[in-house]
Amino acid sequence: MTYHMCSVNHFPQSFVYTLYNLFLFSAMRIMEGALVVIVSFIFIVQSSTAIDLWLNFAAVQFVGMLDESVFHLAKNRFLGTHARKLANRVSEYELFSEGKQHAKRIRMIRIVVFVGLLLGMWAGLSVFVYNQSQSTYACSSITISMGENIWQYARHFSGRYISSKKRE
Repeated sequence: MTYHMCSVNHFPQSFVYTLYNLFLFSAMRIMEGALVVIVSFIFIVQSSTAIDLWLNFAAVQFVGMLDESVFHLAKNRFLGTHARKLANRVSEYELFSEGKQHAKRIRMIRIVVFVGLLLGMWAGLSVFVYNQSQSTYACSSITISMGENIWQYARHFSGRYISSKKRE
């Protein structure tokens, strides 16, 4: 049984097929990111000490590096020639190969999306900064209750403090 590597031109390159692959791969990456956030939340909630939390994340990092290590071993022919051919096939696969014009269009779309997201984030941050400077998020009153076990004169600071005016 002989194996040969398929070139990029043997894969179907229709527009619908390409969009389907992009959507599928993007959805898989989003799901992976969501799972990482969920697992991180579970680790943080279940860890009783900082050492436990660090050890949990170190274990996840170790398992993640196993995948990269095995791929590297396969690519360098430590796991056989068939594994090397498969690893090379995966690493040499190109999704887009239409040429320079298509690459320029993709680059321009990426720049526009990046600049749009950047401006959107700056606008959101500006709204929060403005609201904070106008004391929108500030409390109108604070109640403080201190006992004498902290400091003998601390009870004099106990009471309700009411905001008299907004900051300028």
